[in-house]
Amino acid sequence: IDRNFTIFANCQNEGIVWFKTCGLWQDNGYIPKSGEIIFFDWENDGISDHVGIVEKVENGKVYTNVLYNINL
Repeated sequence: IDRNFTIFANCQNEGIVWFKTCGLWQDNGYIPKSGEIIFFDWENDGISDHVGIVEKVENGKVYTNVLYNINL
């Protein structure tokens, strides 16, 4: 997929909205691939808390090694 990527500061109100608008959003149950962006809901409350990049998936377990927090 060749799309421009956006920088966002809020996962829930900016990041997820952008992915849905571009048709890239996947619901629970989707098995991500290496290099894809993944959103985390650590509190299991339906609200995304963080975002990262998938390193690999093995036996249904997702590994990430790049988690971003930047100040612009």
